[in-house]
Amino acid sequence: MLANAVYILLNQNIMKTLRNLLGAALLIITLSFTPTKNKTVVIDVSHGGHDHGQQEHSITEKDIALQVAQKLQALSQDSSIKIILTRDSDAFVSLKDRVAFIEKQKPHYMISLHANGYKDESTSGYELFYGDGDYHEASKKLASNLSESLNIDLQSRGIKKASFYLLKNAVCPSVFLEMGFLSNPEDRAYLISESGQTAIAMAIFKSLEQL
Repeated sequence: MLANAVYILLNQNIMKTLRNLLGAALLIITLSFTPTKNKTVVIDVSHGGHDHGQQEHSITEKDIALQVAQKLQALSQDSSIKIILTRDSDAFVSLKDRVAFIEKQKPHYMISLHANGYKDESTSGYELFYGDGDYHEASKKLASNLSESLNIDLQSRGIKKASFYLLKNAVCPSVFLEMGFLSNPEDRAYLISESGQTAIAMAIFKSLEQL
């Protein structure tokens, strides 16, 4: 009887140890597949505060940029992409301060969000700009990748080279995205709509996942 009791006790201890080891192994496996923030992207939210940017009636570029940026940041939760905004409220941040902020984050990429305007209301569509600095080729690739992902209800006006201050001074591959023309009634309706903003944010996020 004593031998049987000892045998049973040993088996119980062995089973308990095996369960503990199995639990630890499962935890390690789970943690191995938990997304880590291994890609940092700064989203430059253009204008802000007293600087409205493009404005049509009560609709401003600064508001559109912030709304899309916040949707994009929400999409990145629990993903391998860390989204950092140059502003998360209606505050003005100078170009010089934005460059300094971007440099401090040491990002892999930077995307600056804008809304366009033109005297001819029939002009419409989104367009992308990249600079010709140290990250010329990588920025061009970023613009191309983003363009391919922007399967939205606005026409593409192509990818162009520009000498904008942020593009010249950013310390990583960078692009400007002009999301559409607030001066065009159809573009404007799309840019202020929840569905339009969400579609743009999702397209940007999809392109970042593919990089």
